[in-house]
Amino acid sequence: MSCKDSIANAAVERHDEWEHTVLSRVDPVIDLVDSEAKYHGICYSNVFKLPSEHQPGRPQDTALAKACEKLFSYSSENDECQYSIDELFQKLKQCLPHSAELCSEKTFKRKLKEHFKEDALITSTHGKTSVVCFKDTGFILKNAWYEQRLHNPEAERLRS
Repeated sequence: MSCKDSIANAAVERHDEWEHTVLSRVDPVIDLVDSEAKYHGICYSNVFKLPSEHQPGRPQDTALAKACEKLFSYSSENDECQYSIDELFQKLKQCLPHSAELCSEKTFKRKLKEHFKEDALITSTHGKTSVVCFKDTGFILKNAWYEQRLHNPEAERLRS
């Protein structure tokens, strides 16, 4: 087997962008030695290394991701503007299959921040449960307060 054939075969086995790049450079040439083809040592060894199927990091938990999406849509559709982390964890447990593992509170908070970005504020106080406040539902409280206010100034002062 010639050098050209071994390089072309290695490129074909890769099934990635290197395959097209290497083949476009090697195929038009009849004899690599006669054409004085030169290569970098690192590039030559990379052609023969097959790309890894394994992605770095922890594998994605699809059951947890689906349960989180259900929970996020529930909290978005609901009129409540404030939840405790414990309350959301209970809802998440209900959305998960019985065999699935529940994530940690730290991971859950990170997922909330990733999904809602600036629309959710998570407050933590030492010794108390964390609270999630949704910013876009604050107008509901404000409107309800104004609708329920009393017309008598003395009674209104006692209410607030």
